[in-house]
Amino acid sequence: MSSTLRVSDRTALCRRVRMILRGALFPSNVAISMGVEPNATCLSFDTFQLFLTVFIGIDCSDGFCQVLRMEHQSPPRGGAAVGHLGELNAIEAGAVIYWRLWSTGIDGQRRTHADFSRVLGEKPGFEAVDALAQIFDLCVRHGRRPLMRHDLDCKCLGADESCIANFIGYASECKREDAALIASLIVKPDLCLPMAALAQTFGLALRRMALAELPRGAPNIAAETHSTSKTIH
Repeated sequence: MSSTLRVSDRTALCRRVRMILRGALFPSNVAISMGVEPNATCLSFDTFQLFLTVFIGIDCSDGFCQVLRMEHQSPPRGGAAVGHLGELNAIEAGAVIYWRLWSTGIDGQRRTHADFSRVLGEKPGFEAVDALAQIFDLCVRHGRRPLMRHDLDCKCLGADESCIANFIGYASECKREDAALIASLIVKPDLCLPMAALAQTFGLALRRMALAELPRGAPNIAAETHSTSKTIH
């Protein structure tokens, strides 16, 4: 047997490793961590890599194990790209951008405060940012799972970000029940209406910002949708 194996040889590899494990008095239902036997007890990747190196003599630095690691790991739920920011209207895009910015930490939160205070004034700006902070805190402490986001400068729109965009978008139109329905995908049922109320405060602030920053005679971008990008991600 050669010192390296191609990815196409993984079935034979699993069979051989399983035989070795059984010969070493391991339980017969042990499976290699590649989904070979869904009902079996899977080994960790590090353990699998150890057996590749010690028992079979595979050089794990040749890229083979990296391919296996990539195939074995599932993409984070909610992080898959489902669109582009350019497909959203100004309110929805603003919700995603400030959600990303707030998530970056203290510096991003200071920038968010500065933006809202500059456009809306100190008190309305504080109220809007406080609503965003409470929404973020509810999602962190009471979310069904951690929400995924893309980088601040990324043009793609993640699945969780799309949910946030629609949530804030409906709330900005004072459609609180629709917003609460979307919130039920994010947090526990008893928090949906309170979070929808916070989203309405934040969404209306985004709408005022979009209108305030428009030059005289410019079209109302808050009510328009940008052209759809044809780029395949």
